[in-house]
Amino acid sequence: MEASCIIFDFDKTLTTEEVGMFEINTDIGNKIFGGEERARMLTTLLTYLNDNGIYTFIASRNSRHVITKALELSGWNEHFTGIFGYENACSIEHGASQTGLPLKSGLIREKVLEAYNISPSNALFIDDDPHNIKDVMRLACDTIWVEGFGLGEEDEQRIRDWVDARTIS
Repeated sequence: MEASCIIFDFDKTLTTEEVGMFEINTDIGNKIFGGEERARMLTTLLTYLNDNGIYTFIASRNSRHVITKALELSGWNEHFTGIFGYENACSIEHGASQTGLPLKSGLIREKVLEAYNISPSNALFIDDDPHNIKDVMRLACDTIWVEGFGLGEEDEQRIRDWVDARTIS
């Protein structure tokens, strides 16, 4: 079986809001991950992905330090194969979005697909920003656009369906 991966955005995808250093010093489960019930849903989902051999990554324009600290406080660091933040994106020559921010497609292509020898057809990208979704679709990756404030139950089911299509013989 070929390797498969899921690449999550961080802010407003795994979290329910934009996160900075101040937010990760508060009650992390209730504050940035949308409460205890949603945090349990995410823990169950991440465990399911790991149990099914799916590599999991974060590709974000937030600081890698902020993301790593939030994951450490939530106990989720071990669930992720790689965490790539703004610092990583800025070090890659791949163009900029309309807002002048680095494109996520270049980060994903270099740091995930090429580095881990994963075919774009075996990659799922999940983000709350439709511009990022459109950008990454150019790589021929599957995508899920998270509407609202963070990944919800419908998004979770779509992720599970995507995984099941790759792991059930």
